[in-house]
Amino acid sequence: MVKSNYKFEHIINAQSYSSFEHSTIKLHLENDQYIFSTSIHKPPDKKLNTSELSTLIDAFKRVPFVIGGDFNCIHTHCGNAENKSEGNKLFKWYRDSIDRHKLYAPKTNEPTCVRANFESFIDIFLVDDGLHIKDNTGTQKLETLHFASDHRAVVLQITISDKVINNEPKSIYNWAKTNFIVLI
Repeated sequence: MVKSNYKFEHIINAQSYSSFEHSTIKLHLENDQYIFSTSIHKPPDKKLNTSELSTLIDAFKRVPFVIGGDFNCIHTHCGNAENKSEGNKLFKWYRDSIDRHKLYAPKTNEPTCVRANFESFIDIFLVDDGLHIKDNTGTQKLETLHFASDHRAVVLQITISDKVINNEPKSIYNWAKTNFIVLI
């Protein structure tokens, strides 16, 4: 859903992906700028092909993006008590892709999937690191809303300014991969 006063266009992507379904919109901002927003659903019976995620992000051509949805991946990074193989695959790709894709994965403040005797954090967001997420919870986590569904809605508010949206290549330093020399 897109608020009626926002100008947007649905992007028909000729590229189809075998491991997830997706829908992308181009949300138009002031000054001829825009961001891409993609909703993803990876069915539980499909194996995630992380190279498809990279292909999707590469198609944005350095335009700011938000990717979110039901990845059906269980991992402690999100708040789950354990890691499962699909979660390990996604978060290995995430760690390895931070520099290449310039992204981060904000967490939610509570489980996003709630079923009888089972709660999990499987609704995941991958956000362009140039976008600033508003934190309504004060916990550096995304707020969730309860609905008559087994999934909670996730509130993701983006603070946008001319300084944030510039479509220029970004530089990020991965200090964990830096070799330091200490001079005394």
